Amino acid sequence: MSYLYYHSVIQKRELKVSISSQYIPPKPVQTQSLVLFNQVKPARRQEYIRFFHEILSPALCSLVRDQACQARLLEPTVANDDGNYTYVLLVEPAYEGVDYSIPAVCNTFYGERQSRVYLKTWSDTLALADGRYLLIAK
Repeated sequence: MSYLYYHSVIQKRELKVSISSQYIPPKPVQTQSLVLFNQVKPARRQEYIRFFHEILSPALCSLVRDQACQARLLEPTVANDDGNYTYVLLVEPAYEGVDYSIPAVCNTFYGERQSRVYLKTWSDTLALADGRYLLIAK
């Protein structure tokens, strides 16, 4: 399977939730990456890409307040045998103890009300509701 490479360096953004002034960032594990596979419906590919760049990417790296955090999306150039497309999302570096699930990320960054709208958009783009795999690779 071949992929086009999208790279998005995330600017530091403040969370929209109250955080103690005694904030101690999680300790980075420099050799780990978050890897997420999503099978996306052919007709919803552009919506998925927009969701990643405009909504998910800024929220992912804001969780750890790390300017070195990078979120990238690998876009397939050909469809799977079933006609869907598998996208690979990478976040580096990954941190132990951080909940990287898409619902948790959106709820933390955007609040529960707005995240419901975004999560509906995200789930509507997916071909398989149970086809996501979350791996931490060393």
